[in-house]
Amino acid sequence: TLVELTIENSPKNLGADLDLNLLRDAGQTLRVFNYEMRSHDDGILEAIPQIFPHLKELALTWSRITVGYSLRWKDSYIPSLTKNRNLVGLRLSSDFEEDLDDAVRSDEDYAWYIRCYKRRLEATKKISEAMPHLRKCSWLQLRVGQRIDSSMTHPFVVEERVPNHQGAQLVLVVRGVKQYWMGANVRSWGKTVKCKLEDLPGEIVGENNQDADEDLTHTSDEEDDFYD
Repeated sequence: TLVELTIENSPKNLGADLDLNLLRDAGQTLRVFNYEMRSHDDGILEAIPQIFPHLKELALTWSRITVGYSLRWKDSYIPSLTKNRNLVGLRLSSDFEEDLDDAVRSDEDYAWYIRCYKRRLEATKKISEAMPHLRKCSWLQLRVGQRIDSSMTHPFVVEERVPNHQGAQLVLVVRGVKQYWMGANVRSWGKTVKCKLEDLPGEIVGENNQDADEDLTHTSDEEDDFYD
């Protein structure tokens, strides 16, 4: 009985995508599916819930190897995701920055990290509204530095809360999970970037760093060149 499956699909010829229908026999038992592909195929979002209707956890990584970015995110993908009716854990690698021409400026661009985090927070809120059974959602972000193979993960959790007034229904709250760059303010590109948890949206799970009361200083080679 196949319950968990990981596939790394990297065909020599771009576009030679794997036909997941070949795995349909495992559809009734599969609960965890991690699919990494060198492909632009977003039709996979429609195919997966048809072939694997009982998934609890799904991770999809699109790698556009020629540019180092993933497939661009579209809110129109959400209806396809909602067809995964049992999903409690989701990870996507979709890109938000390329369409906005918001490329990273250095290997540690903290203001850019915050913008990337905020975009994925808002997208997670939209997904959780359409998928109230979802409890974890994370975004693998490709190319977050000068190296084409650099990456970071933006994790979020979805909590149920009961409002304080009588007769209120449960509400879902999306919270960020602390990442390595969060927890203290940073001097970067000549400015203070507010990275303390209370200054970031999303009621982040975690605690500030012990040195959070002092602004850390970050200077990259690219930043030195910028100010020369």
